[in-house]
Amino acid sequence: AAFMALKQMLRFLKFEMTLGLTYYKSQDWKPNEFPQLEYHSDASLADCHTTAKTQGGYCANFPGQAVTTFVSRQSALICTSTFHAETHFCSIAAKDIMYKRRLFRELGFLLTGPTPLYVDNAAVMLDAGSDIRKFSQQSKHFSIGERFVHQCVDDGDIVLLKVSGKSHKADALTKPL
Repeated sequence: AAFMALKQMLRFLKFEMTLGLTYYKSQDWKPNEFPQLEYHSDASLADCHTTAKTQGGYCANFPGQAVTTFVSRQSALICTSTFHAETHFCSIAAKDIMYKRRLFRELGFLLTGPTPLYVDNAAVMLDAGSDIRKFSQQSKHFSIGERFVHQCVDDGDIVLLKVSGKSHKADALTKPL
């Protein structure tokens, strides 16, 4: 299992090495204006064979630039599906987004529009992007904390965007090291 995880990580790095690390000025910003961060969240289901906990994480970067923030960790709870795992880490990323949005607002920086959060799970997109909240038997075990991303989407602070799993920046954060 460790060899397969290492092999998968090397494949991911082979793709990422072609991108390189770049930081450059993309435009002239107005006074008190701040470039918008974009976030990427990902999770995999029950990676740890002893605890059955999920590995996941998120990362953030300025558009077209290298990653500036990243978190990769095991979940505190046992997720029962990939949808549950993805929602869990999506909500953790939403908490970081809201912290930074409020910090920048307090410092007097202007943020234009909602912060984009890229996910590769279609169920999360449908669930968090829906105008109607359906709490069913399949989702009754989700905690209020895992539903935080819904509130952020409803308030217009976050916009969820679908990205293919092959080009997802947060994919490397789901590999247990």
